[in-house]
Amino acid sequence: MSTQKQKEAGIYDRLSRRRDIYNEEGNFRPREPYFSREDGIREEHWLNRIEERAQEGRVLVVCGNYHKNPFAEKAERHGHTVIRKLSYPENLQEPPIE
Repeated sequence: MSTQKQKEAGIYDRLSRRRDIYNEEGNFRPREPYFSREDGIREEHWLNRIEERAQEGRVLVVCGNYHKNPFAEKAERHGHTVIRKLSYPENLQEPPIE
C-alpha cells in the first residue's frame, strides 16, 4: 500500500511511528503492537490486489511477522485455503495485538 494510499485511508501517521526490534537471539520485540485497525486495512488492501490479479492457482505471500496470522485469517474469510504459515527464524515470537 503506497504512502499516499495510507494517508488517504487515515492510517499513515500511526503506522509510520512503529519500529520493530529483535533481540540477540532473534526473538521479535515490538516497541509498539500490531494495530488491528491500521494493519487490517493494509492487509485487506493486499488481499484485494492479489485477488484482482490471481484468478486461480496458488499464491506465495511473503510478509512480516506482524501480518502472518491476521493476513492468513483474512484470506480464509475470503474463501482461500492457507496451506502453510512459516516464520524465519522459526523461533520468532508473535507480536502483541492492540
